[in-house]
Amino acid sequence: MELPETDTNNISSSLRQLIKLKSVKDGVPFTINKLATALNMPHSILFKLMHTDSEKRITNPKIETLSRIVSFFKSEGFNITIDDLLYGINANAIDVQTQPISANNIIRSIPLVSLESPSNPMTIGHVKLSVPYDLDNLLATEVDEDLTSIIKKGSLFVINVNATPKSGNLIAVRFTRSPGSIQFKKIFYDGNYTIFKSLNEKSKDITSSSPDEYVISGVVVQIQINAKN
Repeated sequence: MELPETDTNNISSSLRQLIKLKSVKDGVPFTINKLATALNMPHSILFKLMHTDSEKRITNPKIETLSRIVSFFKSEGFNITIDDLLYGINANAIDVQTQPISANNIIRSIPLVSLESPSNPMTIGHVKLSVPYDLDNLLATEVDEDLTSIIKKGSLFVINVNATPKSGNLIAVRFTRSPGSIQFKKIFYDGNYTIFKSLNEKSKDITSSSPDEYVISGVVVQIQINAKN
């Protein structure tokens, strides 16, 4: 079964976003070739769906093709539908960080901590994760609520506690007006102001003009999305 001609820009963009986020989730680059292998599908089909030249893209993809793509990413923990491929994925929901990805990863035992006491994180166990070999001072913490439609409760954030945040990084931050609460925000610098953008659309962004108003606990370098929800 084929779909009527649709906006191939949406499909191409959605697939690129999903491939990027899976790379972030796993901590290693995910590619069209790897997706084709996982789907047991010819690389040429995906290439035509994502071709940079819109005139060379498939304009009437088979519903079976899109269903297989969606089923794969759902099995990886991404809460998506065929409509998301056809009409576009909310960028705020999936583009959660822009940290560089290293292909040189190793399996490492990372302390799993509770951030209920931000000044003295309590180690509650260890988790084995694939992380870039050149990163030290890592902690993992479990998200205790749904942050986006994809980052669900139970997802793990790997935090580099010594990293210096750059504009666009996802960070763990505590605001002095609510000292008992660690929040995950995207940080942006705008002149004399620091802007903390929320991942959850229901939460308001925070703008600060004084470093005394917040304490940054680290930069999120990897996300292990909970696929059980």
